[in-house]
Formats: sequence, C-alpha cells, structure tokens
Amino acid sequence: MPEKLIEKALLKESGSDYMLPSGLSMVDFQVGNFLYTFTKLEPDTIKAYPELVKYVERVHALPQLQKYLKLRPQDR
Repeated sequence: MPEKLIEKALLKESGSDYMLPSGLSMVDFQVGNFLYTFTKLEPDTIKAYPELVKYVERVHALPQLQKYLKLRPQDR
C-alpha cells in the first residue's frame, strides 16, 4: 500500500516528525491537509496506519495552524 510507503520511506526515514529531514515544511501542510480532508470524507481510510494518523494529528495541532483555522474567513 502507498500509505505504508509513506510511513516507512518518508516519516520514519526522515529522522524528524515530518516529511523532510529538516523538519516542518510546506510539504507537511499539503500532505497533512490532504490526509485530514480525506479522513473527514472517509473516516476509516488511514486508521490502519498509526504513523499516518499521528502525523495528521501532529500537523493539524500546530498552534500556528490552529490560529489560522480560527481566523480564516470561512470559519467566522
């Protein structure tokens, strides 16, 4: 499964909690948002992949992202 490849090749081998070895990047916001949105449409999609679940939670819990989500126009 591609999800297992993401877990192994990107998350575990990056040496950081994010996709790139250097840490948080735009890639994480793109992938995190895609997976977050996808799980809202199909909740069971990534449940079998605990590292992906933690990754989505980690990215979505970033204080800066939470602040943005509360202030963006469609959430007012």
